[in-house]
Amino acid sequence: MIIKKLLLLVLAVAVSACGVSGISLNSMYLKQNYLQIAQYQDQFQALDDYAVLKVCQSLIKLQQFGEFQRCYQELELRSSRQQGALKGIQGDAFTPALTRAIFAAMQAELALELGDYKQAVLHGEKALQLLEAEPYALTTIVDVAGTSYEVIKVLMAAYPALDDKTNTLAMITRAKALAEYKYYGDSGFRLIKDFKILPLLTQGYYALADYQQALKHSSLAIDELSNIGFFEKAFYSSMTAVSSATTGERTAEGNSQSFADTLFAHSLQPKAIKARSELELGKYAEAKASFDEILATKLISGITSLYYPVLHDRGRVAEALGDNKAAIDFYRQAIEVIETSRASLTKDNHKVSYVGNKQAVYQSLVKVLFKQGEVAAAFEVAESAKARALLDLLAGKQGLTAEAAPRSAEAVSLAQEYKRLQADVDNKGALAKSQSRALDRGLLLAARKKLTSAAPQYASLISVNPTQSSDVQLLLEEGELLLEYYGDSNELFIFAVSKHAISASYVDAKQLSELVAKFRASVQQVNNDDYKLVGKKLYQHLLKPVEELVAEAAAVAIVPHGVLHYLPFDALYTDNQFFIDAKPMRILPSASVLKFLSNKTHLQDSLLVLGNPDLGDSRYDLAGAEQEAIAIASNKNHANILLRKKATETAVKAHGQQYKYIHLASHGLFDERAPLNSRLLLAKDAANDGSLTVSEIYNLKLDADLVTLSACETALGKVASGDDVLGFSRGFLYAGASSIVSSLWKVDDEATSFLMQRFYKNLASLDKRTALTQAQLALKQHYPHPYYWAAFQLTGGL
Repeated sequence: MIIKKLLLLVLAVAVSACGVSGISLNSMYLKQNYLQIAQYQDQFQALDDYAVLKVCQSLIKLQQFGEFQRCYQELELRSSRQQGALKGIQGDAFTPALTRAIFAAMQAELALELGDYKQAVLHGEKALQLLEAEPYALTTIVDVAGTSYEVIKVLMAAYPALDDKTNTLAMITRAKALAEYKYYGDSGFRLIKDFKILPLLTQGYYALADYQQALKHSSLAIDELSNIGFFEKAFYSSMTAVSSATTGERTAEGNSQSFADTLFAHSLQPKAIKARSELELGKYAEAKASFDEILATKLISGITSLYYPVLHDRGRVAEALGDNKAAIDFYRQAIEVIETSRASLTKDNHKVSYVGNKQAVYQSLVKVLFKQGEVAAAFEVAESAKARALLDLLAGKQGLTAEAAPRSAEAVSLAQEYKRLQADVDNKGALAKSQSRALDRGLLLAARKKLTSAAPQYASLISVNPTQSSDVQLLLEEGELLLEYYGDSNELFIFAVSKHAISASYVDAKQLSELVAKFRASVQQVNNDDYKLVGKKLYQHLLKPVEELVAEAAAVAIVPHGVLHYLPFDALYTDNQFFIDAKPMRILPSASVLKFLSNKTHLQDSLLVLGNPDLGDSRYDLAGAEQEAIAIASNKNHANILLRKKATETAVKAHGQQYKYIHLASHGLFDERAPLNSRLLLAKDAANDGSLTVSEIYNLKLDADLVTLSACETALGKVASGDDVLGFSRGFLYAGASSIVSSLWKVDDEATSFLMQRFYKNLASLDKRTALTQAQLALKQHYPHPYYWAAFQLTGGL
């Protein structure tokens, strides 16, 4: 009886006679029927602990993150009511340690899917540590082994993403060791090895870019799964026979079909690795056939974490074979899958990392559209990939909500119709006949337009909604040229957009990061002019391709990308002049942000100035900042100046929303490791500690036309791979400011004071971009070296 119980635990497939149980959902889970399991997410009261666990795990696979969080909370609540322990598949209580390991495993997989690889490693290693200490027990050995497998699978993806080859190899070793679990007998061992371990090894070799080994092991895994022998089938039948004695639901035919379904489900991952390895090895015809076989099955659309990479790679195959139109179609389908998953995210930091680690899909589409001459479409895709989290935040600030739901009966009906059509498209698969797919997509587009009209908030959350290039053109100032940069470490696209035209250029970006780092270092060395040589190289890369268009423009708006967020464009050098000598410039996080920026003309000309806050240590006193604050305030009729102990964090939080202009002359610290902990140092009081962090800035409610940060490194931020910059400027934009003036490096006190006084004087008659440029040019007359005048930049509106 012990052996039969163990067999049941290994690959449990029984259906409980008393309703939906962990046993029945585990059977679906083995066959990767995640969509079917997810249907039970609203029936927690009727599910046992193990069934809820399978729902949670399925929701991660489907990348339904908001739903997963609610499911996870249900499991936590159950655990807390049961002394920290969940119940297993047969109702036996897990140990609290095993329960914690299962929770950590789910958090590791969630972090991986969101692209937060460090957190994936942190949770994964914690889970393995707990699992290794778990005492042997017949009732839990399968859950220990199964959870270990899931964690190793996560870590085998996370470590390569962190360029950690040593630990990736260690995970391969641990996977091999996991294959030695023989508690279930030789036949059971064979099933576990074929279902779990061989596919896991293929993933490891692929992650190490050892495509020959990945191809070898994936082919071996596929062969093993297609040649399961008599004893393994008998083993499976013996387990279902045990189930039948309990439920009376299994038949020989049902057992055979269930076994076939399980085999097929577990073959998908090695088949995907095989196809991807063939692609990387240049075997395009073989890769095409392999990907097409995968996409022909309905099951793949229910495994989101596998679906969009397969669609993306199938597009790469099409592109390699010269079929750019097919490549575009596959890339767009992949992005649709990504965006549908993004809609379920409710946490803003999750939105940053989720789209961020999928940039390769957007970049592939931009590249092929560019090759096809579809410049406007390429620009719109680039825009849909940039600063998505910030756009969601700004939209939310204007009355939307991340959990916006259709309210009217019409909107609810349209939302249901949209989901039905989306399901139809997914169920038919990516390889449906092109005519049928075009019709379905047309119906889906029409449904989305109707939904957008009835419930625009909800529609913006469920699908990618790129800003149309024509809309951006309308939002630009007359005579303004927008330069948007987009790409990766190898190639960079430069989109040039004016009110009347749009064009694009392509440049090599392999040395760009190195050049920017050298330029930033040299421009801060005031005793030499080495910056000129590097500045000329950067000018050739970034501005020479659009030089004629810049010459025709009255002013420039720049949307940086990646490392360019750290670059002082004003200081780029050519023909004995700086870029600032040619054109006034502003920075935008993305072109789409323009629709959220507006001058706060309804406010009176009021100014809040905080200068030289008392930090309790004379070494941090800023005498120049105090003089700067007094001088600026003296030129405004409605100015409130707070110095030393009065320059508190509390003053900003309590009164900031009352002012059109806010000027903070204080120290600023940028924390590269934890950018949300970057801070402005203000005076403390009984209510606040004086450290105004970026996290706290996001929670401010401002209505300012301008926030000026006359402090060190306040323009810096950590650039996520989705090009969302977590820093002061983005924080104040979200808080309600239309524009921000901030600095890229530690600035000279006297030069800054001169610059700021001239800037505010210019604001009386000029827009903010021109006012700052003129102030910088005036400072440049006194201090020619760009260290003094090039640090400050305007981000946002005019």
